[in-house]
Amino acid sequence: MSQRDRLYAELLHRGLMILRTAHTQQLTRWVAAEIEFLHNVPSLIGECNIRRHVYFWEQECTHYIEIISSLGLDEASYRVRIFHVPVLCQLALGYSDDFPSFDAWHLRHELTAGAAAKFLESHSGVPPKPPSSISTP
Repeated sequence: MSQRDRLYAELLHRGLMILRTAHTQQLTRWVAAEIEFLHNVPSLIGECNIRRHVYFWEQECTHYIEIISSLGLDEASYRVRIFHVPVLCQLALGYSDDFPSFDAWHLRHELTAGAAAKFLESHSGVPPKPPSSISTP
């Protein structure tokens, strides 16, 4: 399994944990956003067609982050910062390794543009503090 495939598997694993949280809290719009984001990830594992990866990045990731931002849920934003953003950043760098014609800087720029910037601003390798509404052990 390639590093890219491992990252997709990790994204799926983390997404299912987020989905469980959203479902437990009965936040249907958050559940719908997670399902929409994750539904194509399994088919990207082992995929050689770069266009599918580009579409996932440019369309699905961007759309997902915009939806999460629009929900106005501190916990949703927090969990995406903690669980998804680190994997997405690694994935962006991995794209350039797997597809030499692809520019990792461009991919990272796409992630940091617009609504996604809110997630990355506080991500410096140290997890951000959870919102006050989230209980931590």
